[in-house]
Amino acid sequence: MIVENSLEHGFLPAVWDFLTMQFQLASFFYTFSMGTRAHFFGRTILHGGAKYQATGRGFVVQHKSFAENYRLFARSHFVKAIELGVILIVYAANSDLAANTFVYIIMTISCWFLVVSWIISPFLFNPSGFDWLKTVYDFEGFMNWIWYRGVLAKADQSWETWWYEEQDHLRTTAVGIYVSISYAQDKFAAKEHIKYRLTQLIVITLTILVIVLLLKLTTFIFLDLVSSLLAFIPTGWGLICIAQVLRPFLQSTVVWDTVASLARLYDMLFGVIVMAPVAFLSWLPGFQSMQTRILFNHIQQGAPDISYSYWQKVQLTGKEYSSTGSAKLTFDYNY
Repeated sequence: MIVENSLEHGFLPAVWDFLTMQFQLASFFYTFSMGTRAHFFGRTILHGGAKYQATGRGFVVQHKSFAENYRLFARSHFVKAIELGVILIVYAANSDLAANTFVYIIMTISCWFLVVSWIISPFLFNPSGFDWLKTVYDFEGFMNWIWYRGVLAKADQSWETWWYEEQDHLRTTAVGIYVSISYAQDKFAAKEHIKYRLTQLIVITLTILVIVLLLKLTTFIFLDLVSSLLAFIPTGWGLICIAQVLRPFLQSTVVWDTVASLARLYDMLFGVIVMAPVAFLSWLPGFQSMQTRILFNHIQQGAPDISYSYWQKVQLTGKEYSSTGSAKLTFDYNY
């Protein structure tokens, strides 16, 4: 970017423009918007159901609650950022490379920036996003939304309604799996029964052979198989995602109530993790004023010009100038 701009404006202006963009948090905004596009493009390619999704291009002048931000960005940004952060922490704890702090920082700084930008960006560009009282009220509203159990409630009122809406795109995946299994079973079991049974025999034989070889040639024990499964699916969140795909088969059983309860607890945990840095920054004195200054910098710079233009208009029309009105106008724009 610096090289490209330096060809048009010179090196020093290009460096100054680059620094100005960083102070205006342009990198955070761009990274977050790219995450939105990547998530919904990927979902549409995998599951279909294309629809319009806002990418945050508008200029927001009204405070959005934490619950609303969580509903919009939980699956596309917050959960992915938390997963990536956990991976980076595990890597730092178990990798020999992490012993060299400088090398670890150089290798992972871009990933950590991605984590921070995906978690904090909705609040950086949210007016009064770091006001302490609003943060407290937002957290109370988020907890009320999590535990609300209305039957006919909308997604912005009840977590359960929102949770069901968020997994609507998995219906095609579940139906596809069911149709594929049914088609294969009908084709091979009914028409070519011998090949169907032969395939079953080969799969079972290979599985038993691998386990026997592991037991005889290595220190493998049966519990290692369980550990491998837990490593492949490291968290309960992975199990919940699998259960959502199998929803047509599980919803009529008692297992589904357990899945919904666990998903509620996970979303509550994710919400607390996302809220923690927001609460800390809200607690810091002066951070809210700095955020307001960054967001409304252009309005603040334009306030004297607007007041002066208003003064000229009053003088040209011959109307009496009111100092109170001018002060009120200047105060409104500077705020």
